[in-house]
Amino acid sequence: MDLYHTNIKTLPNNLSISGHLNLAHSHIEELPQNLTIGGNLNLNYTHIQTLPDNLSVGGNLYLAYSDIKTLPNTFFCGGNLDLDSSKIESLSDNLTVLGNLILQYTKIKALPEHITVKGNLNLYDTQIEVLPTYLSIGGGLDLSYTNITSLPEKFSINGNLALSGTKLTNLPEGLSVSGSLELEYTEIQTLPRNLTIGGNLDLFHTQINKLSENLSVGGYLSLQNQKINTLPENLSVNGTLYIDETEIKRLPKSLQVNHVLILDIEKIENIVYYKNLEGFASTIFACWINNEFTIVAARFLGALKTFEEYVDKNESYENAINYKIAARECIEKLAKKLNKPFLSNSL
Repeated sequence: MDLYHTNIKTLPNNLSISGHLNLAHSHIEELPQNLTIGGNLNLNYTHIQTLPDNLSVGGNLYLAYSDIKTLPNTFFCGGNLDLDSSKIESLSDNLTVLGNLILQYTKIKALPEHITVKGNLNLYDTQIEVLPTYLSIGGGLDLSYTNITSLPEKFSINGNLALSGTKLTNLPEGLSVSGSLELEYTEIQTLPRNLTIGGNLDLFHTQINKLSENLSVGGYLSLQNQKINTLPENLSVNGTLYIDETEIKRLPKSLQVNHVLILDIEKIENIVYYKNLEGFASTIFACWINNEFTIVAARFLGALKTFEEYVDKNESYENAINYKIAARECIEKLAKKLNKPFLSNSL
């Protein structure tokens, strides 16, 4: 039922709608008792201040930019609960939201002790200072530009963790983030040992000056324009590693990179490269990563045999021969530089 931007002020008691009800921008000020909505209920930009205790919403409940101030006790939402920029001041105890809970730009100062959010929890630019002991989140957490000063020990998030612009100065030991970690414009200078991030880690606009040992990043890791000058042992990056525009000079022997390695070839001491190879648009270089001699060229990263198969398939016969010769020479020179054995077979 679409009542968007209408003059409707009241609804009949015991109203039951199997689908959606859109009351956004309407003149509705109060909802009837025993209202049941099977789908979504949209109350964005309304003057609704309270909800009836027995309200049932099977889908999403939209209250963004509304006058809502409180929610009923033990309120349950079957989908997303959007309170973006509303006048909400407190949440009910034991609140359960099966989707995302959006509280950005609200005056919320504290969360109830036993809140459960199956999706993402968005607290962007709120006055939250601490997280409740029994907080349960199924997805990501956005704490950007809040007053949060610390996270619980062994804190675990199943999605992205956004901490940009917070007052945090350190991260807890045992932190685990299944998605990406955002730390822009914080005072954090170090990362905890054995940190595991399932998504991306971009340290641009951070104060991080050293990476922890055993850091594992499931997406890309960008250190561009940072003061970091060394990479830690046992660093593992499943995506692309960006260390160009840094002061890093050496690659650690235990480095693992599974996608692409972007660096300043003239700064890194323990690589050998072929620059301006005729017919090839990018520089080819050899390095020791992934516990083997590895060739990197443009968006390619892999062992010599894989590189040779790649150019045989994608280049002309003459160009492929030149590329393979250059790659082998890079590895042979690097093997001597690193004093590592390399068995070179003929082409």
